[in-house]
Amino acid sequence: MVIGAGLLGFGTRIAQQIDKIGNTIGGWFGSSEDVFGGGSDDQTETAFAVYSEDDHSLDFYKRAEVPEVGDKFEFKTVTEVYTGFETGMYTLVETPTDRYGSSTAPWAAHQSQIETVTVVDTGIAPESVSVWFANMTNLKTVDVAKIDTSECRQMFDAFFRARKLKSLDHSSWDVSKTWNFNCMFQACHSLENINMKGWSVHASDCGMFGMFFDCTSLQSLDLSGFDSTSVLSANKMFGYCQSLSKVTLGSNWKWVIYDDGEGTNSYLPAPSLEYIGGADGKWYSVSTGKGYVPQDIPNNTGDTYVASKRLLSK
Repeated sequence: MVIGAGLLGFGTRIAQQIDKIGNTIGGWFGSSEDVFGGGSDDQTETAFAVYSEDDHSLDFYKRAEVPEVGDKFEFKTVTEVYTGFETGMYTLVETPTDRYGSSTAPWAAHQSQIETVTVVDTGIAPESVSVWFANMTNLKTVDVAKIDTSECRQMFDAFFRARKLKSLDHSSWDVSKTWNFNCMFQACHSLENINMKGWSVHASDCGMFGMFFDCTSLQSLDLSGFDSTSVLSANKMFGYCQSLSKVTLGSNWKWVIYDDGEGTNSYLPAPSLEYIGGADGKWYSVSTGKGYVPQDIPNNTGDTYVASKRLLSK
């Protein structure tokens, strides 16, 4: 009987210790119920982002408990915490030295310090991601596959001047309700590839002005899911994309011509021998081998085009 009572007391103490450990771990990974099971299903979860100076990361979460500045969270020190961004609408703003040098995004004060962005949890569903990652001039790695963009209406200037980014994978994004893509990737000078395969862009009165403008290292694009029949403006969409050598267009692609008095348009750039080996100013259809100057590439014809005859065999 004594042994039984001792074991019962020992078991009670162990349970208490586990509960304490659970509360501690909950500060890192969520609540103790999340870690050990038995949690309530009706807990309200909050979307929040954490900037940590430990590794210059901006990470997005959706959990029942929000950490505070100074906490250790996910093994890093919390430098700043941000909430409310799912319904926030942000824009670029002027600085003393730069017309578009900052933004109204909550984390803009650290924009030049952020090196990695990760959406850790599912369930984060913003109405807009406009200027979220703008002016992050030292941003090198982005993992935003888990973000829910199914109700996202605007993405303008989302990655404006993210100059060190080399690749982006947005293949999981649902952009069926997005209508503003203006300047989304403008001045991403190191960006070589953007995976947008599977995108279905067909919102009415859509804007794509300068979407890839000044992406000087961009090599290929798959726009097969883009329906541009109702696009209002796509001027300068491919401006200064001199390294672009492969583009896939869908059967609903239509060139949007708008004279703004500057002679700009939505056509692909004329391939230049300075940047593309064997280029002669024409784009070549992979299906037929026929060459087209940019303004003669046909509308509503699903095909892949390469910037040199040499690339037809690759």
